[in-house]
Amino acid sequence: MMPLYYGDQGGFHVEAQARITGFEPGDPTDVLAPGNPYTRFSVFFADTMTPGSTAHCAYRRGYVPSPDQPGAYDLAAGERHMFATCYRPEDLFYKNMLMRVEIVDASNGYAVNEVQFEALPPVDWNPNDPPPTGSGC
Repeated sequence: MMPLYYGDQGGFHVEAQARITGFEPGDPTDVLAPGNPYTRFSVFFADTMTPGSTAHCAYRRGYVPSPDQPGAYDLAAGERHMFATCYRPEDLFYKNMLMRVEIVDASNGYAVNEVQFEALPPVDWNPNDPPPTGSGC
């Protein structure tokens, strides 16, 4: 189970993070460093594999040493994976989702990992508040 977040721009998102081992971590202080790994997150509705948002391109960011796992590296800054703004609470809450992360390092090493989770309402969600606008997807 993972709570969603409701952003100021009228849409829901989920926090995403990645950890690598056996890959070149790149330079977390320089977003333009050519050795930074490509990282791409995707989220799908698990029952239909329908994307929860339009496709996101991979981006290049360096990883930092993991504070709790020697030899591992964590994405320097997590990602807020945005759902399409047409999704309303009933489209997302308590739905089974599949999050996928794909990583390619400077040596063309490739890894993919997936995790399934149940999307929960935001922690501070008030069901009496007006729902977000949107026509539904």
